[in-house]
Amino acid sequence: MSLYSNFLRNFTFKDKKRIAKNFSSNLLSNFSRIIIQIFFPILMISVYGLEKFGIWLFIIAIPDVFYLLNLDFNSAAKTQLSIYYNQKKYTHINKLFVNFSLLNFSLILFLLPVCFYAINNIDLNLKIFESIEINQLKKITQIVVFAFFLNFIIAILETGISFKGKNYISENINTIFDFISKLLIIIFGLISNSLLFAAYAYAISNLIRVLIFYFWMKKLSSELKLIDINKIKLSQIIYLFNLSIPYYLKSISNLFKHSYQLILLGVFFGPYIVGLISTFKTMFYFFPIRIWSIAQRTIMYEFTRLYAQKKIKLLKENFKIFIKICFLFLTIFIFITFLYGELIYTLWLNEKFTFNYLIVFLILFDLCFHVLANSFNHIFKSINNFLNFSKLEAFLNISIFLIALQMFKLDYDYYLLFSFNLIVSILLAVYSLKILFKKFNFRLTAR
Repeated sequence: MSLYSNFLRNFTFKDKKRIAKNFSSNLLSNFSRIIIQIFFPILMISVYGLEKFGIWLFIIAIPDVFYLLNLDFNSAAKTQLSIYYNQKKYTHINKLFVNFSLLNFSLILFLLPVCFYAINNIDLNLKIFESIEINQLKKITQIVVFAFFLNFIIAILETGISFKGKNYISENINTIFDFISKLLIIIFGLISNSLLFAAYAYAISNLIRVLIFYFWMKKLSSELKLIDINKIKLSQIIYLFNLSIPYYLKSISNLFKHSYQLILLGVFFGPYIVGLISTFKTMFYFFPIRIWSIAQRTIMYEFTRLYAQKKIKLLKENFKIFIKICFLFLTIFIFITFLYGELIYTLWLNEKFTFNYLIVFLILFDLCFHVLANSFNHIFKSINNFLNFSKLEAFLNISIFLIALQMFKLDYDYYLLFSFNLIVSILLAVYSLKILFKKFNFRLTAR
């Protein structure tokens, strides 16, 4: 409690009110998603069956393959818009947002036909799809891809809402629709346990989400325009490209470590292993990351604001407290996992999968070093200054994926993949700590 009190004393009443709203919405959002992660797999397995559950996880990971071509302008634009907003550079805001929207719409127009062409022409006769008819599989995949690309539009609208620090609005909308999406999938499954109905449910919920986000952006940021030919500038487009590079590399890194590795496991080991690893990572990796993201997402705007207003001493004090809270959180989670991890996992899935101590151990400590590495780097991410870290992270995770691909071809076990993941996270934590010590005097320059 003293850490929390020391942290809040550095902010005004107005700041505390904004932090409280963002924190509570993040808390509610993550709590609801945790509940969904706990009950949705159980319900989907009950309604669709264990094999179709594994196939669904595999299919919704397919669009991530094409995400490789997404330069992720959203995070970079949001952070830079927040910097401009706190520096009261309002004309810069409108220029940047118009060019940001143009880039995202251009990506959709380029990637969507590429994805549909690939789906219609790539051979999908894989081991994991043996129980599903090929034409239905292509239709399901096309609908999932369409729903996936609606997220690009949502990202534009969400940025237009949250760059002023009002993250709680977009968080609340996403919380509601995450629940609606999963609920529709289960309800449609009760009508017919065909995965085609699950795909329709996913697409419908995303389409409605776009309309809701558009309404809120026009209400809260009416000065912003999605399209304005007069504000389209090549210099702004190049600037956004440069800002987006570390975020793009970060996205690539996550794709190779999570989605691509899951696809790799599906190709070589089948749907049971996909389901096993997915549930392990849900509980012992993504679950604690969701909890810790409450603190990260809440403090992100505050770090950006303090930097923009040149309150460097206060920024430094708050960051130290943030790191202390991180260590405390990881210690508590490790302790709880060793005491009750197996019991909770077994009760959660009613012994559908066999608990594997070695895999859980590797995933747990991979989580710890991953969280430490990204927390040490968080202050630099909040000001768009983490290119070297993202380069190293992407290089290491791509390398691990390629090594694992060759190993699986030679019939090596999948245990080694998670050992490599842990080694990578340790290396990144050491590197980010080194950079933190080197730059802790805050000799930071604006981009």
